[in-house]
Amino acid sequence: TASNTVDAAVTVLPPAFVDLSGWKVDQTNSARSFTVPDDTVLAEGEYLVLARNAPRAEFEAFWGRSLGSGVVYVNTGDLWPSINGSETFQLRNASGVSVDGPTVPMPVAAASVLRRTPGTTAGSAASWTTASAGTPSNASPGSGQSAAASPAGTYISEFADASGAGNFVFEFVEIHFDRFP
Repeated sequence: TASNTVDAAVTVLPPAFVDLSGWKVDQTNSARSFTVPDDTVLAEGEYLVLARNAPRAEFEAFWGRSLGSGVVYVNTGDLWPSINGSETFQLRNASGVSVDGPTVPMPVAAASVLRRTPGTTAGSAASWTTASAGTPSNASPGSGQSAAASPAGTYISEFADASGAGNFVFEFVEIHFDRFP
């Protein structure tokens, strides 16, 4: 008789892409919600920037940032967001399950940029840095997140209320996909 034994190891890697089609971002204090358009897919390290009502080139010029190839930019056509102070944001998957948030609120006076520390809790004030939007370079749409030791997957990484008369069109909420845990 013969006896043969085979040992094998199988490693299953998490997907390197996330399809955000049909996901929603809810905003408090204005009862607004935005549904991410079909075919919105992010690879590890990429960003989704949801801007209120500015063409990409004007958005880049205002914030002084060139959005790279790893950024999906959506001009919502003045549908969303509408930031005036005290808003929070929550990210839900296509099934309506909360993936992230709610965030800390935008300061009451608005005109701020809130940027999250990777791998931290959305609702904790210690997770966010707040800077004046009066200096556009304080914002970093489409960049600024490093890989967290404990990756969060997909999360709200930055939001900003552009200061100055008529600059509300440059408001944005940014979503980042670092990698699946």
